[in-house]
Amino acid sequence: MIGGDRMQSSATEGGALMLIAATPFELLLAFSVMLCSVLIFAAATPFAHVPWPKSTAFIPSYESALMINDLVTAVVLFGRATRSRSKPYLALACGYLFNAAIIVPHALSFPGVFSETGLLGANDQTTAWLFLFWHGGFPLFVLCYALLPEKESPADFLHGRAGWMILFSVIGVVAIVTALTILATAGHNLLPKVIQNGDYALMISTGASPTVLGLSILALLALWRRRQRAVLDVWLMVVMTVWVLDVTLSAVVSSSRYDLGWYGGRSFGLLASCYLLIVLLFEMNRLYGRLANALDAARALQNQLTFRAENDSLTGLPNRALFYDRLEMAMTRCRRTKKLMALFYIDIDHFKTINDTAGHDAGDNLLRLFAKRLQQCVRGSDTVARLGGDEFTVILENLSSPETAQGVVDKLMTALRHSYGATGGSIQASACIGIAYFSGEELQPDGLIKQADTALYQAKHHGRDRYWVYQSETALVLQLPSQNPPDLFNQPSTRRNVTS
Repeated sequence: MIGGDRMQSSATEGGALMLIAATPFELLLAFSVMLCSVLIFAAATPFAHVPWPKSTAFIPSYESALMINDLVTAVVLFGRATRSRSKPYLALACGYLFNAAIIVPHALSFPGVFSETGLLGANDQTTAWLFLFWHGGFPLFVLCYALLPEKESPADFLHGRAGWMILFSVIGVVAIVTALTILATAGHNLLPKVIQNGDYALMISTGASPTVLGLSILALLALWRRRQRAVLDVWLMVVMTVWVLDVTLSAVVSSSRYDLGWYGGRSFGLLASCYLLIVLLFEMNRLYGRLANALDAARALQNQLTFRAENDSLTGLPNRALFYDRLEMAMTRCRRTKKLMALFYIDIDHFKTINDTAGHDAGDNLLRLFAKRLQQCVRGSDTVARLGGDEFTVILENLSSPETAQGVVDKLMTALRHSYGATGGSIQASACIGIAYFSGEELQPDGLIKQADTALYQAKHHGRDRYWVYQSETALVLQLPSQNPPDLFNQPSTRRNVTS
């Protein structure tokens, strides 16, 4: 009934159906329901006086369904009134609550259902007058809704006090129903007779049913005159149309209880209680669907923002902030597990020259390819990060010995030396690597980074395409692969002092 665009408008305009103009499809659907109801009424009217089997179980089952429908509708409308601080919503919610409340004494006092004469001290006029109060009272609430401003600012008296207003409204409605019930039972002598020996003819002659019918038609006309046909207005028009048919069939055309007109009027009443509830529940379902989609979109956006905050936009690698977090956690795990870890500080040789000669697009492509090769050379549990520019880091954890890292170094140096495809040709590039080890000593992340950076500086100082291992007293330098590499960790004759 209510499409996606309608739900989007509802979400942006406070979710109030009375603020949303009905689409041509919604108008067509509503008027089709009205037309079908009128046709059914026209077909049933000639047979309205035909007696049907008396079923006392019909009243409690029928009115229980009515009460539940109207009570749920009232709760939904009270919720809307709280959210939008709308006086029209509050009036309409009170109307549906009135229906739900007055159904109770009507069912209890109905003769032959719970007792021969009905409960609550009922007499032969009680249920007839409660029916008139019921079917004449609801149109008054609809009139209040229709006559209140179509577009008004939120009511100040509902701001911050909506709960109290709803409580007072509920108390007021219950008080009205209680007073009408007392009037129809204990005060029945104050009211004229509207039913005699089960005959409803007095309802017409006394003017009671015509008055109720007039109020229902007046409420329908008030809804019709509203300039903007909102979704809620359209379906309230459907409700009041069926309401008019209910009153006409059961209190004007029908002559006695349990004839076809009486059953038909009750059936129209049940339909009237369903229409608006169905629309409200349908809209709520759509709104919950949109809410779920909005939460998914917000969660995806949050994940995207988190990714952007923690990862480099060019390569997708962890950025400096996430790298520091990963390094601190890795060092903490290393102290706990007593395993060796290594930090590689990597810098592309002559990257500024490559960027200036080949162009920034080629430089960016080189950085992306360089990052992919770094990731391909390490385990999935290891961390590869870009600190900025052409500076990268690698965190290797759970190393059994320095020789394990040696294999990763060899793999990296070989992979990084291959040419990099770029627009208009390929680029030759190499890298220098500074290596620092950590085995659980009292050292902060900044200290370990400084050691790796110092080793990288020494590698650059002694040439390019090299790696250098930082040690507490000495470090070794080696250029690859121009000669067979000696054992990096066991060649004391080639050691050179490096200060930390």
